[in-house]
Amino acid sequence: MRREEISVNASSYYYGQMVLEYPDEVVFVFNPLYLNIELGQVMDTYRMRRLNLSISTGANNLGTSKKIEVTLYKGKARVYLSKLMELFFDDVRFERSKTLYLNLMTVGNNVVFKSISFIAIWGNLAVGERFSHYGAFKLDKNRPYFERKRIWFKNFPFTVSMFAHGWGSKDRGVSGRYDGNPYQANLNVHYPPVWGTINSIEDEDIDGPYPATTVISADYLEGAVFDKQEQKFYGSTDDYTLYENWTAGRYMPGPEEYNSRGKARTDRVWSMPNGRLVRYDAQIGDLVEVPYGRSHEIGIYEINPALAFSNAQRTVTLKQKGEQTEVKSSTFDESFDYTFWMANEMSTITILEIDNSTTGHYLRWIDRFGMFQYFLFVKGKQSLKNKLGSNTVVEDYTVGGMYFANHERTTHIEGTRTYKGCAVSLREEIYDYVASIITSPIIDLYVGKTRFGDEMWVPVNIVASDHSFDPQSILHDLEISFTLPPVNAQTL
Repeated sequence: MRREEISVNASSYYYGQMVLEYPDEVVFVFNPLYLNIELGQVMDTYRMRRLNLSISTGANNLGTSKKIEVTLYKGKARVYLSKLMELFFDDVRFERSKTLYLNLMTVGNNVVFKSISFIAIWGNLAVGERFSHYGAFKLDKNRPYFERKRIWFKNFPFTVSMFAHGWGSKDRGVSGRYDGNPYQANLNVHYPPVWGTINSIEDEDIDGPYPATTVISADYLEGAVFDKQEQKFYGSTDDYTLYENWTAGRYMPGPEEYNSRGKARTDRVWSMPNGRLVRYDAQIGDLVEVPYGRSHEIGIYEINPALAFSNAQRTVTLKQKGEQTEVKSSTFDESFDYTFWMANEMSTITILEIDNSTTGHYLRWIDRFGMFQYFLFVKGKQSLKNKLGSNTVVEDYTVGGMYFANHERTTHIEGTRTYKGCAVSLREEIYDYVASIITSPIIDLYVGKTRFGDEMWVPVNIVASDHSFDPQSILHDLEISFTLPPVNAQTL
């Protein structure tokens, strides 16, 4: 909790002093979140009995907002904020964190006298659990940084959910290495940027495109634009000066990541300025939104390790430099974690272990921290349970022109398919994140790609059951069952 004493001034009128207690900057909306208000020296007792409070997507009550009225009793009030913040998450497949503002306003003129910002996460944090360097957790002095391990199933779609604290924050930078190679601080780990779409390069506000013989550095480009007429990408400055060829830069790769054989690639995903991810659909000849994931911004975002580590065979390590990480280490330090800088409590290290398996039930889900998780479960038994409808119809039937007894047919039959899957021989740190599927409300089963490159994911529901964990065992198994959407048979 943060505590602050403020002077209440609105419309050139001084109301008095107020003491506020409110949550830290990063909050989980399914945890209890409170605002405590206590009046200090009050100049206008009548006007300070009530306040207006809002949660908004913009500072000073701008953007979308939800407002309530707060009545103070004996100069104090306690406001439950969690439910208000939950209302802002209407598309969690795209966005599982939002920057929200708490605004306090005077009653009558609704002038905002205090605005507080939060990074709200669609999740829940229990005592002892750790999310980056946030939460009440037991600190390991030998390994103070936040470390997590994941399995990268390289033959399936895969992303890693990351967390960035804020604009200009040191924890937004990501360095990485693979298979024991040195760390690289200038990797293009984020989705390549797309600036927009143009209908024709002959438009008046378009300059160029310059031919392939003219090469510009990507550092001078804003991103790439998609030309619907030519069905390809051009590198673009912010004033729509187009280039057919460019060299890779710090945040933007070369044209080979956008085009192949003169046309836009169907096997790549790019990021829009609003954080949405898009891909090229050859069937309709345009860019279409990817319903899951978001690009590099404040809060939770996704990266695709295949972009920067396509040659990795064993492991990939990603490091985020958190706030207050200023201690340098030797460039000749061969230890696992300490290259470029000394990792501390504010740092996050993500280790990906590569698995080249090709068969199984590949599931994707959102865990309690608002992050995407993936795992390839070994296939088990499958069953089909039918459910008969309550209505029937009578049908006569004949054989050789002779009628026999009437027959009743059920007008509708519904079938439910249940699959079993098992994750076997998991180490404890791997079991912990795989077991998060048990409490996830959003789970999908991967069934392949279309011939146009569109990933096909089927929503599934996990079957309620008991799952035991034996701390005495070195390796652990997790067996689950999940149901697919009902099979609706024909209706008579």
